[in-house]
Amino acid sequence: MNKFWDYVLRPLLQTIAPKRICEIGSDHGLGTRKILEYCIESDAFLEIIDPDPKYKPSEFLAPFQRSCRFHQALSLNALHSIPACDVYLIDGDHNWYTVINELRLIEKKASKAQRP
Repeated sequence: MNKFWDYVLRPLLQTIAPKRICEIGSDHGLGTRKILEYCIESDAFLEIIDPDPKYKPSEFLAPFQRSCRFHQALSLNALHSIPACDVYLIDGDHNWYTVINELRLIEKKASKAQRP
């Protein structure tokens, strides 16, 4: 998602002005860092889900502790413990089963929280 930051993601976030964001799949953390910088600028909070990040979460996320929470778990397990978010950025496991069930869990959370 990092390559879409300037042209898609940042303008989208600025338009929507979410207070709670969920990123599924953070890989090396390039996009995650940009989202976290956005969170600090806009007083938003980021829920990060990745079972196998390519960085050390304790070190990488240390400067952003107040703006995020890291879940080292599969998305289908972690989504149950995360409050409903305003925006979900899904770039994790790219198989149909996982994605359709992530979307179902997100829809269920949004409906329960009475959020679009």
